[in-house]
Amino acid sequence: MTYRDDLEDDESWSSFKRWVKENLSEPDIFDKIDWDMLVDRSLSFEEAVNEIRRQLPSIWVDTEQAGERIKKIVFLKPLIEKIKLGEVQVTYRNKPKTGVYYVVSNRFKGEEPEVFIEFYKNEVVDVDKLTDREAQLAGVETADELRRLLIKWYGKGATIYRNWFRVKHVD
Repeated sequence: MTYRDDLEDDESWSSFKRWVKENLSEPDIFDKIDWDMLVDRSLSFEEAVNEIRRQLPSIWVDTEQAGERIKKIVFLKPLIEKIKLGEVQVTYRNKPKTGVYYVVSNRFKGEEPEVFIEFYKNEVVDVDKLTDREAQLAGVETADELRRLLIKWYGKGATIYRNWFRVKHVD
């Protein structure tokens, strides 16, 4: 399944374009991107980013120097260690995630990021059909425990996305 196949409307496409704009080394480069070429539904998120790189080499900010511009995402401390080790590969959220984030354990403290992650794929999941293995990809032992947490955080019947990510950088 490609990135664009998951779109029910243009909200994710707008989010992708917003992420691109926020992570450019020079803001005026945004207007030089051939967006029509990227609308091709056969491109994955990663392929779309690579195509932009091909069109305009060296347009991205350096991840290590962009902590102020890259979005942050909150995980529990034990999960952060598992992310660093590559044991956690997904997060289940009520919104699709795209782009690079720095990971913190507290939304309100000014923590130095220890790890940067990049979301490359997302998909809607049926919470009732999640398996223990799918829960373990997110660092949760069982599907029942994951379901309990998702209902607590987002409510029963919420649309839930499995957001796949890879570690970009670890301090």
